[in-house]
Order: sequence, then C-alpha cells, then structure tokens
Amino acid sequence: MIQSSLYRALNKGFDYQILACKDFKESELAKEVISYFKPNTKAILFPEFRAKKNDDLRSFFEEFLQLLGGLREFYQALENKQETIIIAPISALLHPLPKKELLESFKITLLEKYNLKDLKDKLFYYGYEILDLVEVEGEASFRGDIVDIYAPNSKAYRLSFFDTECESIKEFDPTTQMSLKEDLLEIEIPPTLFSLDEPSYKDLKTKVEQSPLNSFSKDLTSFGLWFLGEKANDLLHAYKSVISPKALEEIQELASLNELDGERFKFLKVLETPQGYEDLEIHAHALESFIALHSHHKITLLAPNKTILDNAISALERSSIECVIAPFVLNFKTPDGIFISLNSFERKKKRQKSK
Repeated sequence: MIQSSLYRALNKGFDYQILACKDFKESELAKEVISYFKPNTKAILFPEFRAKKNDDLRSFFEEFLQLLGGLREFYQALENKQETIIIAPISALLHPLPKKELLESFKITLLEKYNLKDLKDKLFYYGYEILDLVEVEGEASFRGDIVDIYAPNSKAYRLSFFDTECESIKEFDPTTQMSLKEDLLEIEIPPTLFSLDEPSYKDLKTKVEQSPLNSFSKDLTSFGLWFLGEKANDLLHAYKSVISPKALEEIQELASLNELDGERFKFLKVLETPQGYEDLEIHAHALESFIALHSHHKITLLAPNKTILDNAISALERSSIECVIAPFVLNFKTPDGIFISLNSFERKKKRQKSK
C-alpha cells in the first residue's frame, strides 16, 4: 500500500523530511512516487542496515558506507536549502547516526599547495586506510609525489604533486590502475567514516579501546559508531518523520522480541491507508484484460521507450490511456485513476567490501 498511500499524502500536503519504510523494497517503491510526483524534491534512499548495537560494523561495511553517503547528501541538501527527504528501511533508522559536523568533506584544488604529511594525516583521521595500492573505496596511497584516493560512494582519484603543488588531478580505474586523460580542476573528499581531527580521533579511539566489547580488532571502523555520544542524532526525533504501516509492524515485532524499546517510536505519525487506494501487481500477460476491465478509469501507462509502449498497447483502445515515456516504477490505483508501469528496477551488482 506504500505507493497509493504516499500518493494520497502528497496530494493532501506532505512536508516530512524522513519516511520510514518496512524494508528496502518498500523504500524503493516510495522513492518512485516522490521522484515522479515531486521531481524538485531530492529523494535520498538509505540501504538496509541490520547491525545491532555493538556489532562489529566490518560485517556491514558496504551498507554502512552507503548509509553515511546518503546521510551526507541529506545534510548537504539542507545546507543548500533544497527540499529533500530521506526514504529509509526502518532498520537504517534504529540507531543514532552522525551529526552533520562528523560528515564534512574537504576539497583539493588543482595548482594549490598542500603539505603531503598533513594530507596523509587528514585522510587517516577521516577513516581512510593508507595502503601501497588503492583497490576499494575508503583506501588511499602515497607513493612519492603520487597520491591515490578512492572516495566512498564516489570515484578513485590520482593526484600528482610537484613539491607541494598539486599539478594534476585525474580519475583512475582501480582495476587496471590506469588514469583517465582528462584533468579535473577540483575534487571533493568525503570522510570514509567521520571527519575527525587528531584530538577527536584519539578521544573516540580511546573510548572504543577501553570499552568492554570483546573483539580481536577494537578500532573505529568496527565500533566507532557506537561511541559517538552527543555527536550522533536519532534522526526520527531530530527531523519531521512519518512511518509506513508495515514499518510500524516491524517495530512492534522487534519490540515484542525485546530487541528495541517500542516507546521510542510511539510519537511517529503513521501513513494513512484510506479506502479506494491500493497498490497493484499486474503481470504483462494480464495487462490488456486489466485495462479493458478498468476502461472507465483514467489510466496512466509508463514505459521506458516508445517501442515497448507501442508493443504493450497496440491492440488496446487508447482513448482512456495517457502514455508517458519515463523510467519510474508506479503501480497503484486511486478512486480517480490508475498508474501502471512497464518499467522494472535495475539490480546493482554488489561492490567490493573493504578488506
């Protein structure tokens, strides 16, 4: 019911900054509605994040990087006064997450001067692993006057220095280690973990190391999130939030298993599921008969291109159908109309995880 319910909420007036969904699938469906009907709103999709408090986050490293990247996007959009919303599985919102000051980026500009030792220290405090060869996100290397940095949720960059002057900035392929030809004028370097300086890094490191957690590797990558204290926010309390009915059921189930305190979530407004609104699942072979059966409704049919659209409705009466070439996945019914999509979600390949 997420798409039809959200569509109605948008039409009634929707000013929430966070929408909590049951899982990633429901979040994806919700993002399609926001992206189509509110194209000027920046919709930021969070990943599933199933870590429990005090878990070793190296087991969730890819998801953790995506989560921090999405949160950084959200803070940047707010700073730019852009209308924005986080759409997230409830699992990604159960724990306090870093405040804006812990996710600050810095820039490296062509022809500017940099102390390479200071740059190396800064990257280290920002959570980059300093290695001889850069292969995956969150790694950096210093080989003489060549510096490689693979920024999380971004690209790999190769910087060449003449003494302290940055004389070249290029993208490079971490697989082949070959640089691209085009020089860049400036790049933005986000933290892999948190934007710390030496004192704040040492303070957080001490808290992790002196904790009673039983682990072979008590470092910031593994456990730093759990010791941020006042530098972390409960996003559902900090920003105006709404929750889907299925996400509420998920919370109630976790509370019944004593995995979280259900009282934390009682203040949240729940997305309404009014009569006459329902999500649809229509198989291709049944499309023609479905449209014929609902010919008295206004029907909007979305497709990725004209060929697929023409093939799908070649034998149908078009008078009641509005055809739209657009990549969105919308399948729901309202009292006034029906949205059907011939599109599907692309499944991304999993990225390499940190070693």
